[in-house]
Parts: sequence; structure tokens; C-alpha cells
Amino acid sequence: MDDGKANALNDESLAGLEDVLARTEADRAGALVLWGRERCFSGGIDLNLVRSDDPVARTATLRRIARGLLAVWNAPFPTIAAITGHAVAGGAVLALACDWRIAADVDASIGLTETAISLVMPTWATVIVQSALGPVGAQEAILSAAVMSPREAAERRFVHEIVGGERLGARVDEFAEQLVELPTRVYGATKRRLRRAGFEQASALVDDEMGPAFAPDV
Repeated sequence: MDDGKANALNDESLAGLEDVLARTEADRAGALVLWGRERCFSGGIDLNLVRSDDPVARTATLRRIARGLLAVWNAPFPTIAAITGHAVAGGAVLALACDWRIAADVDASIGLTETAISLVMPTWATVIVQSALGPVGAQEAILSAAVMSPREAAERRFVHEIVGGERLGARVDEFAEQLVELPTRVYGATKRRLRRAGFEQASALVDDEMGPAFAPDV
């Protein structure tokens, strides 16, 4: 992901995400790694979109983002977030949607900042966060809107591992090679069975929660 800025979630980035998910499955690849550009994984939902005066286009894109991140979370193959830098708000949700998270030990902010920027966390995002952090950890992270360094994120199990920035590529490759040794079909079927109830609940609420009332105060 590299838009030259904050790797915001919008129609353009979702088109790329949808394409790579489809290609990974079609190619029967053993794992998918999502990278950000140097110093930035993703800054979350494009606020220009949230403030858009076109309610029809705005709603369509917000729902597309929700379904896209749920698709990452429910992907039938191992997924790794290579957190190259900042991962906040929807960018943090995208990282948590991946099965495994390895972060560069750089000067960066990681956190679920939605509450602080007047966004009510939708159910689809909450389900993803709870899956990664557990109910108590998710509640604390969402309600506090705390921003952490990569080291603090590792201490809170928000990321599984941190490595020096110059070693991120090698470590991610090494870990991905371990994952591709697993039987992908079984991995995917097991993951989807584990997440079925949450996925169905969240998917059913996307249209209601990502409609005109989303982010009324932004």
C-alpha cells in the first residue's frame, strides 16, 4: 500500500485490496502479506470521504471499506500485517484483521483512535478487534483511544512481534515461509469456522451502521 501519503482507506485502496485478495486465492498462494510504505502502514478511513457532501457515494464507499476489511479478516489463507509505521483508526483495524502482525521498531503511532475523533466504532470493526485482543483488551483499546509506540503495542499484544526497521522484510519473509508449510485449505476452513458467528453478525449490520448516520460529528 503506497498512495504517497497516509495510505488512506478509500475506493482506490479498496480496489487494490479486493484485487490482491482475489489473486491470492486464485493463485492458491500460501500466505498474503500486507505492507505499508516506509513509516506508514495506514492512517485509516479517508476523512475527506467521511466529510463528503455526496451521501450516496459516501455511504457506498464506507460499506465497501467495511466489507473489504471483513474479507481480510475472513480470508481463507494466512495473512500477515507488516506494520511499517503508523497504523491508526481504520489502519489499526486493518492490521488487526490480519492473523499475524509484525511491526518495525520505529517512531510510529499505533492505536484505535476512533473515539477521540468522534467516530462510533461499528460492529464489524469491534468484531475484528475483539478477535485479536479479546473482549477486555478490545474494550480498553477502543474506549481509551490510546496511541502506542510499536514497543507498547507489542507489550499489549496488539502486535505479535517487533523487529528493527531494517530487518522487517527478512523477518516477515521468514515467518511467511513458516506459514506456507501449513495446509492452506485446512487453515482457511478452520479460521472461517472459528470466526463464522462474528462474521455473520458483523456482515448483517454493515448497511445499517455504515449508512448516513456514520460519523455525524466529523
